Amino acid sequence: TSIESPSRLLLKVLDRRGPCRFEDMTREVTDEEFVKTRLDDLVKYHCVTFDGGTYRLSARGRRIAGGLQVYQKILQQEKGG
Repeated sequence: TSIESPSRLLLKVLDRRGPCRFEDMTREVTDEEFVKTRLDDLVKYHCVTFDGGTYRLSARGRRIAGGLQVYQKILQQEKGG
């Protein structure tokens, strides 16, 4: 069993679903404060953009999410690991 990085989880959700509102993100991750804190960090580091209502992966966030998928495949990890 492996534990998913909080930021990685949110990047994967945005990569899979596309633009999401905060409420959509909390359906994917049930701890609202956890989601808010991590999304604020991802915005701060330019991995995610926020337009006042919707979060989107930035170009940097897409590169990171894609790199994580490649890394996961190289290590032959199952989803969530």
